[in-house]
Amino acid sequence: MRLRIVQVKSKPLTELELGEEATVQRVPDDDDELLRYLGRLGLVPGQRVQLIQAEPFGGPLTLRANGREAAISRQLGDQIHVSI
Repeated sequence: MRLRIVQVKSKPLTELELGEEATVQRVPDDDDELLRYLGRLGLVPGQRVQLIQAEPFGGPLTLRANGREAAISRQLGDQIHVSI
């Protein structure tokens, strides 16, 4: 049996359109505290998320994940990769 690795095309969370849903593929994993925070928000690989609001002028992103809404910075959103 051969192992086949399938690469999923992903993009930063910041590139979603308003109302668009996607699946989290990758999150920054070099900070344990940040991983715990993302876990509390439901922003973990495999979780479906929806972009609810993107404030102008570099303001925060409001997301819905796991039935809850939360706001995160665009800087963090750039580090979270999703697939449609």
